[in-house]
Amino acid sequence: MLKFDCKSINKNLESNLRKISLRSAFFGSALLSAVMLFCGCNKKEDCIVSEMHAHKYINESSFDKFIISEKEKQRGWQRQDAFILVNDDIKELIKFENRNGLFRISNNRDKIKEIEDTNTDYIEYEYEYVRVYLVGDIVLSETATAWTRDSNNPDLTGNSRRVHYKYYGYKIIRNEKGNLELVQSEMVDSIDDLPEDFIYIKEDFVSKVYYDSELLKDLSVDNNDYNFRQDENFDSELQSEYEKQLKLIP
Repeated sequence: MLKFDCKSINKNLESNLRKISLRSAFFGSALLSAVMLFCGCNKKEDCIVSEMHAHKYINESSFDKFIISEKEKQRGWQRQDAFILVNDDIKELIKFENRNGLFRISNNRDKIKEIEDTNTDYIEYEYEYVRVYLVGDIVLSETATAWTRDSNNPDLTGNSRRVHYKYYGYKIIRNEKGNLELVQSEMVDSIDDLPEDFIYIKEDFVSKVYYDSELLKDLSVDNNDYNFRQDENFDSELQSEYEKQLKLIP
């Protein structure tokens, strides 16, 4: 006849249950942390505005945009106190802006000026080099060319070119189906040269074009001064800008 030590069994059972409980709590906590990390959950900031509104957010590159959210951070964007009131039409615009990575030029003049100031023309020089490559087991070589800013490179060909910076802008229209649609501008030498209705840029709004170095000898970057407004919690100017824009989108 088998005999069981009930006290010993109960003690082992309680010990195992405690281990399971601790292990479950640990993994549950780790899982919750992982979910919060990957889904971008974070605390909400206190806000006394009861009407539907959007807050200004700024990223590490100092671009800013408006997002309909109270979260402290949104995928690398830090919430600010500045806000605008939002109706359904403005809400549609803001969501379209964010979906397409658009920044309002009027809100980012300082950053745009900083970028344009650093984008000065420069000269590149063509040089030759030997390119070695394999075709099956056979090693082949050929003379190729590339470009460098080093005017003292010993293998220069004598050709040169001027690198010039151009910029793009964007505007929003409503297409025949009644949906918002993005239109890109022609390239311009400065954001100030954009047509008035192109009021947006993207973070990659800069492009390089290449000219014969004899051209554009006297070209210099136009460093216009910008007028910046003081930031207030209620951004009345941007509010007016959105409302004015809506009138241009039938």
